Amino acid sequence: MKRPQLFDWHKKYAKMFEFIGWGMPLQYKSIIKEHMAVREGVGLFEVSHMGRCYVRGEGATLFLDSILPRDISPLVDGQAAYTFALNEHGGFRDDLVIIKKGPDNYFIFFNAVNRAKIAAWFSELILFLKNFATLDLNFVDIGDNSATFALQGPLAEKTLQKLTNTPLPRRWRAIKSEISNVTALISRTGYTGEDGFEITVFETTYQNPEKALTVWNSLLEAGEEYNIQPCGLGARDVLRQEAGLSLYGQEIHENVTPLEARLDLVPFFKLDKEAYFLGKNALLAKAETPPERLRVGFELTEKGIPRHGYDLVHRGEKIGEVTSGTFSPILNRGIGMGYVQTEYSGPGTELAVVIRGKQIGCKIREWPFYDEDRYGYTRK
Repeated sequence: MKRPQLFDWHKKYAKMFEFIGWGMPLQYKSIIKEHMAVREGVGLFEVSHMGRCYVRGEGATLFLDSILPRDISPLVDGQAAYTFALNEHGGFRDDLVIIKKGPDNYFIFFNAVNRAKIAAWFSELILFLKNFATLDLNFVDIGDNSATFALQGPLAEKTLQKLTNTPLPRRWRAIKSEISNVTALISRTGYTGEDGFEITVFETTYQNPEKALTVWNSLLEAGEEYNIQPCGLGARDVLRQEAGLSLYGQEIHENVTPLEARLDLVPFFKLDKEAYFLGKNALLAKAETPPERLRVGFELTEKGIPRHGYDLVHRGEKIGEVTSGTFSPILNRGIGMGYVQTEYSGPGTELAVVIRGKQIGCKIREWPFYDEDRYGYTRK
């Protein structure tokens, strides 16, 4: 079983579980307590299981522009961007966050479950390209030699600003800074619906995690006055579902397209992008007719909790399937995501989810599930 940088620390305080081959904290005090800390204050996650790499050197911008369905060349230094990599059929290889660090120099986050796949894919493409052009272009995998922490919540900015004199970046930007005399890359994106930061520490390993532990402890100390909570993946999953954010292997995978996942939005995805990208021709063909299924969000109108794989039905007939489900502490009811036949995807459509053989009422609704006046990074 693979271990994140601070596995030994988590093991002392958290309930651990295996997540796609990684030993990760599921929860510390409770999933609901950690969830509400992020919604109302500040929470801290270790997400070092995620993939991290550099693509840099001569031609890096042109290379990324040629394989990704988003224009990479307009990015400015320090800008972060969400996008995804597709296969030849237009399905998801993975979704990515790309940070431009400088000319032809990009730092990329990708999903833990796809670390080996994406590393091999980038390496093979770059090697293939070098057969036709003399380029100093390189893929550098630093997943095992760095750590990443996610500091999330409305008080994340106040917590982090205590530790650096450098002004913190605005949303979808990144800076290099020092935290407790440790160099870190600070980006501001998030996977909870709340404001927050990713702090990536370099030159640290599970065997020698001193730099990572220094930053982790500094963040916990800085957030103590705001009742900061270390958080496990249990709370993280509830938070991302409330925000309507997809998870690779559930909402998105090799056999679903951005058109079906409702991620075909500028600037995430540009089907009319001038440059060719892998999967473009397949998607152009698919775009000529409406998709047969669409990703939707739903909330239960009766007591119950939907789970991955449960059937979604309309008048007793199966018309879709749940991809993710949980209990929302904000709504005090079950919520979920799934794919349904397009004709049943409209907001307000009444369906049922089959839970242990019983049909439990639910209703299609748009994301996020929470009140945006009270929660989320756009709150008033």
